[in-house]
Amino acid sequence: MKTNSTIKLTQTETSKTVEFSIPNEEAENVTAGLLKTNHLRGLYSDYCILNQEFLKYVVSSHLTAVQMKMIFLLMSEMDKENKVLLNNDLLIKRLKTTKMSVIESVKKLVFLKIIVRQKLDVSKYEYQINYDILNPQMAFKDKSTKENITKHKALMSQETPYIKQYNTGGDIDLVNIQTGEVFETVKQFIKKPTKNKFTNDELPSSPFDEI
Repeated sequence: MKTNSTIKLTQTETSKTVEFSIPNEEAENVTAGLLKTNHLRGLYSDYCILNQEFLKYVVSSHLTAVQMKMIFLLMSEMDKENKVLLNNDLLIKRLKTTKMSVIESVKKLVFLKIIVRQKLDVSKYEYQINYDILNPQMAFKDKSTKENITKHKALMSQETPYIKQYNTGGDIDLVNIQTGEVFETVKQFIKKPTKNKFTNDELPSSPFDEI
């Protein structure tokens, strides 16, 4: 986003002074501050964010070797917005498996909501695509703009293959919607109320009390 904000730097022998000037009309969209130098900047263009909780759901789904390999392939080919632009022929070639195995694997991953089917606008990259993104609850790949993150959060709330619910012990169970199986229990640490070491009557008298 282009901005009319300016930065003024004044340097002395012992310190640097930074002054930010932000127009009022940009105040809600521009944040001024100091950040440490990110020496890793630019190294993660081929990285995405993965949700470890969702990965526990994947592990609990008892997938076959081909289905697990397909997930890794889709993650390796995933573009921004989690889009995967591959057809069956490419999957058969890359996975070194049969057409029937690919079809059954895709059906299984769609049923488990690991793959989410969506209708894409027609583009030069599309041909015979029935599935196009990995579940946004499992992965996120895009620029970390406010618009992208807001859109991603909305998708996360729609595509839920498991639910969270409190059990009788006060912990949170992760439940597979399809099977009803509790595949993980998240322990909740409840802070116990503190008890006074002494009651008012047991407190020692003050040396300044009048005799």
